[in-house]
Amino acid sequence: SAVSLAAHFGNDVVRDATRFYITGSGSNPILDELLQANATLANARAVLSRYGPSAKAACSHPANIDRVSQLLTEADGVVRGVALVLSPQHVYPYYRTVVDDVLCDRLVSGLAWLVLAQVAVGCLILPALSCAAARHLERWAALREAPDARVLLVEVEGVHIGLDGSQLGS
Repeated sequence: SAVSLAAHFGNDVVRDATRFYITGSGSNPILDELLQANATLANARAVLSRYGPSAKAACSHPANIDRVSQLLTEADGVVRGVALVLSPQHVYPYYRTVVDDVLCDRLVSGLAWLVLAQVAVGCLILPALSCAAARHLERWAALREAPDARVLLVEVEGVHIGLDGSQLGS
């Protein structure tokens, strides 16, 4: 299954995230890290709101405190946006598209075309190739038997024609 492949080729985070998205069991370690980052940002905003006025009064550049507050708010928005993108409701439709459309439909139809191509090659092209090879070997053998004649026979509508265009018999 996909979970066992993820466990084999990936690390614990990949395995747990795969299990979470496919089976819905367990927790998503990526979302867990995002929640922890969001909690850290909330803690930093709380510290800044509590000590921000004192820091502004003591700081030679009080505008920097406002900029830090703005950056914390922007970072919180980014973390929330990433959490929405990584939510199962957002990821699962992509998974269904890949599994249903690509693997089930396109892969199966692609394999059917491959089988059809193999049959065409096996039943049509290989026999034609063997016939062409046999004709070539016959001509080569005839040339090897009479190397001085240097006449390559070509059969056109039942008539044998030499290289020089002369008719050699039927």
